[in-house]
Amino acid sequence: MSPSPFARLRLARLLLAAGTTVRALAWGVVAALTLLLTAAAVDGIVALALETRHSLRFVSLGAGLATFAALMWRDRRVWTLRRVALWLEERDASLAYTLVTAVETGDDTFVRSAQESAWTRSARTGALSAPIVPLAATVVALVVLLLLPAGAVARIRSPRPGDSIRGIASRDAARSRLSPFVARIEPPAYTHNQSSSIDDPIEIRPIAGSIVTFTGQGSASGVVAHMNAESLAANTRDDGWSIRLVAGTKPIAVRFTDRSFERLVVINSIPDAPPVVTLRSPARDSVLRTPTGTLALSADASDDFGLTSAMFEYIVSSGEGETFKFRSGVIAGKPITAPRATHASITAALPLDGLKLVPGDIVHIRAVARDGNNVSGPGVGTSETRALRVARAIETGVLSINSNSSVRPSTPFGGFKQSGFGRELGMHAMDGYSEVKNVFYSTE
Repeated sequence: MSPSPFARLRLARLLLAAGTTVRALAWGVVAALTLLLTAAAVDGIVALALETRHSLRFVSLGAGLATFAALMWRDRRVWTLRRVALWLEERDASLAYTLVTAVETGDDTFVRSAQESAWTRSARTGALSAPIVPLAATVVALVVLLLLPAGAVARIRSPRPGDSIRGIASRDAARSRLSPFVARIEPPAYTHNQSSSIDDPIEIRPIAGSIVTFTGQGSASGVVAHMNAESLAANTRDDGWSIRLVAGTKPIAVRFTDRSFERLVVINSIPDAPPVVTLRSPARDSVLRTPTGTLALSADASDDFGLTSAMFEYIVSSGEGETFKFRSGVIAGKPITAPRATHASITAALPLDGLKLVPGDIVHIRAVARDGNNVSGPGVGTSETRALRVARAIETGVLSINSNSSVRPSTPFGGFKQSGFGRELGMHAMDGYSEVKNVFYSTE
C-alpha cells in the first residue's frame, strides 16, 4: 500500500526542515570563523590584549549562535504543512493550488496520486541545495584559517599568558624588540608549582630561587639586561631572544635596553617562610613531684609548600649555682610521607624513667619541623619551649610554683632555721602569741 498524499507531504516537510537547519548551522559557523579570522588579522597588525582575545572566543561563539537562531526563526514556517504546500505549488504550477486546498480542508482527494513522487524529488532537491552556499563559505573560511601562521591562529583560538610573542613578528628593524615582552617563571622543583607566564610585566613576584626567563621577538644582538653592576646579554632562542636569571631573596630592578629603547621590570621575590609549629602537649610549664612514667607529646606543623620532617627535641639541665650540665636528645614523630603535605600533626611519648632525672633537673621540650626548600633552606620552624622541673626535697616555709606572689592573709608565712621564728598570717600566726594553759573544773 503506497503512502497517502499527506504522508508524502510530511516527508517533504522533514526534508526541507533538515535542509534549512543545516543551512542555518553552516551560516553560524561561517559567522564565527569570519569573526575569528578578522581578529587574527587585526592581532597580526596590532597585538590584542589577552583579555580581549579571551573575550573574542565568546563573542565569536555568540555570533555563530545568534546567526543560527536568526535563520531558524526566519525559516520557522517550514515546519508547517501549509508553508510546505505553498513551496511545492511555487515549483509545480500543474498543482493549481490543489495541494494547499487539500491541506486547508484536510481532504487529500484534491491531489492526484501521480503527482506525489514529484513532491519528494522537489523537497529532496531543495534540502540538498539550501546549504550549498554556506558550506562553500565554510570551506573557504577554513582554508584561509589554515593559510594563516600557526601562532596567529593559536593566539585567538586558545589565548594564554605568555603568547604575545607568538604573533607575526614585525619586519620593521627600527622598532623596539622589548615589545611584545614575556616573563616566564619556573618555581623551584620542591614547591611543586606550575610554571607561569606574564605578558609585558612591570613587576613580577616569583618565589625566591625561581628561574625567570624574559623573551621577545627579533634578533638577540644588542638586547641587554642590567642589574646593579651586572649586565646580561640576550641569547638567541627560536626566532627571538631570551635572557635567563635566578630570582634572589631581595627585590631588584632589571633595566632592559635595546639601542635607545628601555624597559624596567621589578623582581620582588617572595621568600619561602619556614614551617609554623605549635606545641599542643604539654600545654604549659609544670613541676613534677616524681619523674616517672611517660609524658605524651603532640604538636601541629604547617608550611606553605610542604613539610619533609617533624620531631621533638629535649634538653635536660642539671645543677645549681654556677655549675650546670646539659644533655639533649631527639624523639622522632610520625613520618611525613606525602610529597606535598602542608599540614601535619605529630605525636610521640617521652619516657621519663629513661632520662634518670633527679630533684632539681629541668626538661626543656619543643617541636621542630623542616620543609623541602633545597634552594635557600631547608626552612626550620620551632615551637615555643615547655619546661618541666623536678621538685627538690627542701625544708621551706613557703614554696611558690609559677608565681612570685604567694603571700596571702589567710595562709601562714615564715621560714625554717635562720629564716625566721614562727609564722605570720593565717590562724597559725596565733601560735607565737599564745601560751597553753590547762584548766580543770570538776563538777563532782
